[in-house]
Amino acid sequence: MNTRPLRDVRILDLTDYFAGPFGTMILSGLGSEVIQVERREIGNTMRNNPPLIGTHGLCMKKKSAEDMSLISLKRGRNKKSITLDIRTPKGKALFLDLVKISDVVIENFSYGVMDRLNLSYEDLIKVNESIIYCSISGFGRKGPNKKRVAYDIVAQAMSGFMEVTGFPDSPPLKAGIMIGDAIPGLFSVIGIISAIYQKNQTGQGQKIDISMQDCLLSLVYDEGFDALKQLGIPARVGNRNQRLAPYNSFEAKDGYFVLGAVSNEQFENLLRTIERDELISDPHYDSVYKRAERVDEIDELISQWARTKTKLDAVEALLNNHVPAGPVLAIDELIEDPHLSAHKMVVDLVHPTLGVLEGVNGPGFPIKFSGCPDDYDQAAPMLGQNNQEVYGKLLGLNEETLYKLKEDKII
Repeated sequence: MNTRPLRDVRILDLTDYFAGPFGTMILSGLGSEVIQVERREIGNTMRNNPPLIGTHGLCMKKKSAEDMSLISLKRGRNKKSITLDIRTPKGKALFLDLVKISDVVIENFSYGVMDRLNLSYEDLIKVNESIIYCSISGFGRKGPNKKRVAYDIVAQAMSGFMEVTGFPDSPPLKAGIMIGDAIPGLFSVIGIISAIYQKNQTGQGQKIDISMQDCLLSLVYDEGFDALKQLGIPARVGNRNQRLAPYNSFEAKDGYFVLGAVSNEQFENLLRTIERDELISDPHYDSVYKRAERVDEIDELISQWARTKTKLDAVEALLNNHVPAGPVLAIDELIEDPHLSAHKMVVDLVHPTLGVLEGVNGPGFPIKFSGCPDDYDQAAPMLGQNNQEVYGKLLGLNEETLYKLKEDKII
């Protein structure tokens, strides 16, 4: 029995790529019934995005019908899949029948697509006035840029994120993962859950407008980069922090580790760790402001010590002296990390027909509950796997009608 927090919520998921599917993956882990509405025969774009895995193992090109994208296997967990051509009158009518019995519709189409399909928020409230409608796009549905298409790198660039990421003498740098998609996906979860809460109080649904640029900007502008610029402090400082020192990554004999010694007590503990006790009483280092001015020389002191240690030995020594530190973990180290294992954060990926897959993993559910499950307990579905359940049980269509819909290329 589903005992998760959102167990009574049904979501029609029209999203593709990263932001939307990532957000609905979190919502599915929270217990909502997420129904992916996919294109006939080909499904969502990510279904065919390599690497793929199936009966032939890992491959970069589809070799059999069972081959599924690793991305789909991760982002599709706990979801259902139906196929439907919503461009046709019959397909549109079926979709509206589903809207009548659903709580949320989420999409990330380009500007105007849902209007042209006559499936906009204004159209949907005619059949379900309490529907919650969430739209994710590059720049939102208002303003001069509303018609522009954006991918992750565009959102990172136009939010200021790339301007503040990288080293001072290097070009702007994007994050190594697609945070321009992931963060808006998380904001969509916050918006949807908030709208559900309000709907439970008032009975009213609403439209939620998520802009990728807005979401990243809200994080960038939390830091005072405009003020720092006026003070002549660069926006890009690599792994350092403009206001704190030492706060950086350091190269050991076998890799890198990071540390941050923010308070005076932590800095004194750091000096003891690197065996530079004579500097504890040095007035040049007795405040965070003075240390920030002398960041180069402080980092050099630590680097000299770091080069004589392995990254794990360095981190252990720092932690033993109460200096916050951690190793830079490689992907294979993450898989073997005992702490992440205790948190169930690196889990086996399960194929809907082949079962547990050897040699590939996915992220566990990051929100831990004491009163309900906190995992993904259902494999991602094959394309159209839930047609019979959704159309037959939810909408009450008989076998003859389903056959005709398939024959007419509606499903």
